[in-house]
Amino acid sequence: MVSQVSAQSIWPNWQVVATSYPDSTYEAGVSGREDMTVCYVYKDTNYVYFRVERRESGAGFEIVVTIFLDVDQSQATGKTGTDNSLSLHDLGAEYKILLDITFAINLYIYRWDGSAWLVLSTAGSHAEDDNYNANIAIPLTTLANPSFPIDILFVCHYYTDYNPDTGHITYPSGLGASTPVPVGGQIKDVSTLELIASYLQSIAPYLLTF
Repeated sequence: MVSQVSAQSIWPNWQVVATSYPDSTYEAGVSGREDMTVCYVYKDTNYVYFRVERRESGAGFEIVVTIFLDVDQSQATGKTGTDNSLSLHDLGAEYKILLDITFAINLYIYRWDGSAWLVLSTAGSHAEDDNYNANIAIPLTTLANPSFPIDILFVCHYYTDYNPDTGHITYPSGLGASTPVPVGGQIKDVSTLELIASYLQSIAPYLLTF
């Protein structure tokens, strides 16, 4: 398994340690550069990490992504309904993360105070690769060190695409998530090297007979 990572320069090995949430594609009215294909979530002791992958990109890297977080999984304590024409589906979001890379680069983290969004910080980190994908890291302390699981909604706009299309996803477990591999009676993430090592160990007695 990948060791703990730092948001300053090292990102998780998404396919190995993160939980993936595939999204439907080619929805009506959604352009390719807003069309999410899969989102990832991962956390370590200091950060929670998000990755958004898209079907296409524009000329140069442009992306606008909003991530709503319902950290107590209760509609009663957060923003509900719509937010600047974006649907929050069934969330009561206490936090909003906005990454806007168009004419300038802006990463904002907001907290809902019961009547309005308050800007908490711009201290998160972001990176992009291949003109398609965006990575975001937010310090857990900025989110008041939430208890997990939390509920999440990804929105890529301006021609709006939601992941999931309805409802929300739950990290680290829940509907829409990839299924971790059971090992030794416990559920945990397993790296490719661990799987190969386990396989080679299982077939070693047969190899010695030849």
